Amino acid sequence: MQFTNNGIYLFVLLLLSTSGFAQDKVSTENFPAIALTNKIDFVDSKFSQPRFSCGFLIKYETDTFAVTAKHLLKIIKTDEMKKLTLENYIKSWMLYPLDK
Repeated sequence: MQFTNNGIYLFVLLLLSTSGFAQDKVSTENFPAIALTNKIDFVDSKFSQPRFSCGFLIKYETDTFAVTAKHLLKIIKTDEMKKLTLENYIKSWMLYPLDK
């Protein structure tokens, strides 16, 4: 019985001593904030979203394009919108960094 208790203590001690080696190192490198949050103001303010979904920017030649998930926009479209079109329904649309 004494050997079994010593074996258990040794096993627990071994587990505790090696658990610190299982952690991943955290990068100290700073990365630019590329993920953005959408802020959409509709003409009908009940559909407005101050913080909605994620997006990002793509720069192509001299143009910059804002990209977000189209299927998420179907959730917030107004009742009058028969298809997903933004004309005449949106007052403003802004993308800003996630940490703001």
